[in-house]
Order: sequence, then C-alpha cells, then structure tokens
Amino acid sequence: MSVWYGEWPRTVLWLLQLPVAVLLLLRLMRPARRGERLGPPRRPGGPTPPGWTVRAAGRLAAAAVVVGLLAVVLSGHDGGRTRPVAPPDTAPHAQVQD
Repeated sequence: MSVWYGEWPRTVLWLLQLPVAVLLLLRLMRPARRGERLGPPRRPGGPTPPGWTVRAAGRLAAAAVVVGLLAVVLSGHDGGRTRPVAPPDTAPHAQVQD
C-alpha cells in the first residue's frame, strides 16, 4: 500500500507532524533564555528592532505551519489521490490489480 494515495496512512502522516510543530511553536513563544524573550522591541537590553522583527516573523511562521497542518487534516485535502481503476496506458510493464 502506497501512502501517496488518499487513505488513512496519509492523514496519519500529517497528524504526526502536529506535535513537532506545536512543540516548536511553544519553544519559540516561551524561550528558556531571558534574552530571547519577545518583549517590546525597544526595551533596554532587549533585541534591536531588526532582531525583534526576525524573531516575531519566526513565531508567526511557526504558528502558520500549525494552522496549515490543522487545515489540511480537518479539510481532508491532504494531497492524496484516488487509486486508478485501471493501469495507465503508458505503464512500462504489466501491473497487478488488487
């Protein structure tokens, strides 16, 4: 069975990415080092405005990935395709039908 086709293994592969993406987002939102925390951009001892912008963009990108993964799983449009009924005419060799 190939996971390229739209069956449950493909959905499971999308779901398995969620915990990793959420952990990354949590790590970015609550960094261990005080210097990496994202407070106001011009606070004393804080990051410079370009550094603050890069950190904020990284957090937004990680959040967008989590939302995207959820949208794919919940919508069911995971990029899979249905298995063709007959082998394509351009098949280089005979294919076994299930």
